[in-house]
Amino acid sequence: MKKNIFALALGLVATVFVTSCKEEDGTNPGSDGRPAVTIYQYAPSSDYDADSDIALRFASNSATEAVYYLAEKTETYEENLNSMGEEGYKNHVVSDGTKVENLSGANDADLVLQGLKGAYTIAVVAVKGGTKTLSTTTFEGMDWQTKAVGTYQFGILAKLGMEDAEGIELQQLATSPNTWRFKNLYGKGQHLNITTLDLQGEDEDGVYTFLRVPQQGTGLTYGDYGEIFVRDVGYWQGDDAYVTDYGYEGGMYEDYSCFLIAQFFVSAGNLGYNAYDYFIPE
Repeated sequence: MKKNIFALALGLVATVFVTSCKEEDGTNPGSDGRPAVTIYQYAPSSDYDADSDIALRFASNSATEAVYYLAEKTETYEENLNSMGEEGYKNHVVSDGTKVENLSGANDADLVLQGLKGAYTIAVVAVKGGTKTLSTTTFEGMDWQTKAVGTYQFGILAKLGMEDAEGIELQQLATSPNTWRFKNLYGKGQHLNITTLDLQGEDEDGVYTFLRVPQQGTGLTYGDYGEIFVRDVGYWQGDDAYVTDYGYEGGMYEDYSCFLIAQFFVSAGNLGYNAYDYFIPE
């Protein structure tokens, strides 16, 4: 693996992170003539997996007597809707879906759906006697697949007190083969995301695929300076050649072992970049 480090001029990049929740419009819940439910969609709490779990709020109007929901793969939803028609699909949700307990009248209910990997449509039916109305929202869960489990050895962060992390999962995104992450590397929900390139190199340990480290937060803090951020030297210097040609590359071998050199920084400046991180599969 790579061991030679070269000096670089310092540089800083400001980063802004924005989080938000998403509201999906349903049928107008203010109408008292027909039953209706509005669907609100949020990121779940930290107790859940934000990649494949979704928090929902169903808000019913005063005409609603009962509410049912069904989460299906979007492809399946579209096939069923086309084959059954809208009225048939409403009956499908009522008969094969789940009734929301204690939800009727002008009220609301919260729930979390888990394990939705891939594109899903959540259909909600509000019922009043023989009248049914249909509302939907969509969610695309990220299907991360574990390719290796091993020990992650820190370079720069080891100098700041971080110990080797064992049992770390190297995962690949099923829908984007060049997208990877070290799950929970910096703590629960704090992953290190990497991307592989269609470019290979070779050293004494064999052939490796070049990898990049996009700029991202770690969730870790440094004294009074706030959160620690990470990126590879190419992103830091605004020149990909630092990673592909100038000796600051990261790589992944066929057995999923990895090496990378990254720059760590806070808003006030550089924390270091002159040490490699290594991932060693079990």
